[in-house]
Amino acid sequence: GLYVAGATDDAKLHIRWSTDAGSSYITADYQTQYLVETGSSLISYSKTADGLYIDATGTSTGEDTCFQYDFYNPSQTASYPKANFMTSSANQTSAGGIYVAGMSQNKTAQNIDAFQIIMNSGDIANGSFYLYGLKGS
Repeated sequence: GLYVAGATDDAKLHIRWSTDAGSSYITADYQTQYLVETGSSLISYSKTADGLYIDATGTSTGEDTCFQYDFYNPSQTASYPKANFMTSSANQTSAGGIYVAGMSQNKTAQNIDAFQIIMNSGDIANGSFYLYGLKGS
């Protein structure tokens, strides 16, 4: 995602996975671990409700996020589905930029066949998304 921001101030971006072609999305049993570096501190976090969580995009200039999200063979069913991510963000109330790196897996071996990018409040106001896949998949 490039320069993604929510329509409301302090909107949080989430990625959730689906096993039924997007009819519903998994909202539990994730093991998402990530580190947040703000220039003055490094803090570790964990989440169980989604495969990516980006805190506090804003409505002021520059309060957006860029991120890379990599699934590893989401169609396999022999092991837990996994992903890595990196994000770069800024928020006017924090000191400088915010860098996040982490991983996610769901605690059920299952075929992930869709994913959802949503904000916790309001719509996605701006940004671009690029999807790259495996040839022939």
